[in-house]
Amino acid sequence: VVATEDNTELVIDASVDVADGTGGVPYTINMNEGDAYTISATNNDLTATTVSSNNPIACFTGTNQGLVDGCGASSHLWEQQLPNNLWGNIYGFVPFAEKQGDVLRFIAIEDNTELHSKIHHRHCKVPLI
Repeated sequence: VVATEDNTELVIDASVDVADGTGGVPYTINMNEGDAYTISATNNDLTATTVSSNNPIACFTGTNQGLVDGCGASSHLWEQQLPNNLWGNIYGFVPFAEKQGDVLRFIAIEDNTELHSKIHHRHCKVPLI
């Protein structure tokens, strides 16, 4: 997380135990413009962790050693996250070349979300687990 203004107060509610807090127990970090703060969990997935603040922030997620579909190598995989109000509802996907299938991960922001997919010109409803 990177602060864009002085006197930024982060409230972090981690989904699992992290270095500076217990999963499910929100904690606060105070930051100034340009400060960076890392939320890390060893061998745990931080999906469903929420980060909110009183000022605009930039939030990045990823891993230093991501294995993509057992390819035999690990790479840095990082992405800047969009604020919830900018999430859309139509997305495109371009498959890897010369591959016999791809693994996709969908994250819903609201309960009872339905995912509809158009694969090979056929519509299908995909259950979210």
